[in-house]
Amino acid sequence: MVDHGNRAGDGTGELVPPPDKDFVPRLGAGCLVLLGGLVAVIAVTIFLEPGRFEFLGFLFYGILGLGFSGAGIFWYRYVTEQEETRRHMFEEKAILNVAARHGGYATLAQISLATPFTASEAEAAMSRLCRQGYAQPELLEDGTIRYRFGGLLGSGPPAI
Repeated sequence: MVDHGNRAGDGTGELVPPPDKDFVPRLGAGCLVLLGGLVAVIAVTIFLEPGRFEFLGFLFYGILGLGFSGAGIFWYRYVTEQEETRRHMFEEKAILNVAARHGGYATLAQISLATPFTASEAEAAMSRLCRQGYAQPELLEDGTIRYRFGGLLGSGPPAI
């Protein structure tokens, strides 16, 4: 499996966000759908041609067209699922990186300042990490929600 740690190649070790969209696979999936549509049009012209109906030709081109279109649609869905998976991996690594620098604790403000995420994106990622059991929210006396990452805890919580 390809490492999607997304570390910068300049030696700084900074996390670099994954690309938003993979253009080439999306283009390939779109071309496959268009090719399937074109072959289906050929099947329809065979069906509608007066006086010369070839059932086997219609059946062959119809199945082939639907197969290409179906494969293109599934390929597109696979590509978008992979993009979402890479995005989640990047979010998790970036958040864990922030928590590691703060003694195993992080707030949404710290995450938003240290990563390219908006506050709402950071909150959604933290909700996902809490549901998965990687982080536990703690309510501080001033009303701030601080997230504790058990595997990253240092000797004690840093002062906020």
